[in-house]
Amino acid sequence: MHSKLCSEEYQYYKAHLSLDSFGLQGQLKLKEARVLVVGVGGLGSPCSLYLSSAGIGHLGLIDFDVVERSNLQRQIIHSNIEVGYPKVISAKKRITEMNPHIDLKIYDEKLSIDNIERIFSEYDFIVDGSDNFETKYLLGDACYFLKKVLVTASVSQFEGQITTFYPEEDRPCYRCLFPHPPDIKMKNCAEQGAYSITPALLGTLQANEILKSILNIGKTLDSKLVLLNPLTQFYKVIDLIKDPDCPLCGPKPTITKLSKVRVEEQMCHYLDRIEPEELQIWKTSEKEFLLLDVREPFELEIAHIGGVNIPLQELDKKLPDINSYKNKDIVVYCHHGARSETACKILMDHQFLKVKNLSGGIDKWSQDIDSQIRRY
Repeated sequence: MHSKLCSEEYQYYKAHLSLDSFGLQGQLKLKEARVLVVGVGGLGSPCSLYLSSAGIGHLGLIDFDVVERSNLQRQIIHSNIEVGYPKVISAKKRITEMNPHIDLKIYDEKLSIDNIERIFSEYDFIVDGSDNFETKYLLGDACYFLKKVLVTASVSQFEGQITTFYPEEDRPCYRCLFPHPPDIKMKNCAEQGAYSITPALLGTLQANEILKSILNIGKTLDSKLVLLNPLTQFYKVIDLIKDPDCPLCGPKPTITKLSKVRVEEQMCHYLDRIEPEELQIWKTSEKEFLLLDVREPFELEIAHIGGVNIPLQELDKKLPDINSYKNKDIVVYCHHGARSETACKILMDHQFLKVKNLSGGIDKWSQDIDSQIRRY
């Protein structure tokens, strides 16, 4: 028995302890490791589950989104009963139930230029489970400057890719592979669709990369990019080389520090949320705001909490009807929060400045505020 593992941990990690190339010393290395998973979605779900079950001693999860029912097809760490709640809260519940022997820290906030150094200071390994260029470039730059190992992956329908970047002078960085953000906005899984097995495979491979890096076993994807398509059983490994003209790690870098400019180049909006409890206060006060229901008319007949009804598909052409609220507060709601999130983005793209998404939609309102509101 080792003083750093309790008797329950010996039972929990028995299969690891029996491996000749792993054993007690390997398990203790995992217990001392510090890993941050950015995004608890399609990639972060399987990755964080395997990292926690493997015994990563200090695990961080950061995500500012809430669980939607449409997430559950691929985001296996969440369940129906957590729909409408912050993803990090849902993930914490599942991980704690599975393995209570790890130090788990959650961040229900958007990773940004303002908090990334503070958060990254606690970790050595970073897992990129994000679904937007804004975050991916921020992670790539931050891991280079702050000397963190980055395991990054991305998914596009049936296809995906994964690689690992080590913060060493002779190794390529993220911008060696992708020097600058593209001009088009990156579509997430909800917008373009996703074969559930693809993020499952990639998230598991990300966990595998972290474990290999910590234990110094096997061959990592250092300077290698893997492309895969589980539908066709296609796997291709591409060797990555350091770009002599890289704007970040090249001999004449144009990027010499973390900068807001690179993040803002993507024109990504921070989607603000409002909890049912806060909206209830707004509704009972004299505060002026627009409550916008973007559900379909048949849903309005089932249940409603007031406001103006403009179905999501009609929102673009009916924006002039609510133009007077461009500089005023708007709260948007739907059934669970997915359509209202899209509506918020449409409004912000048209310069509506004070938009909030009702967390969990009318379903969470029924659960938390008014049980007389019919659930469907």
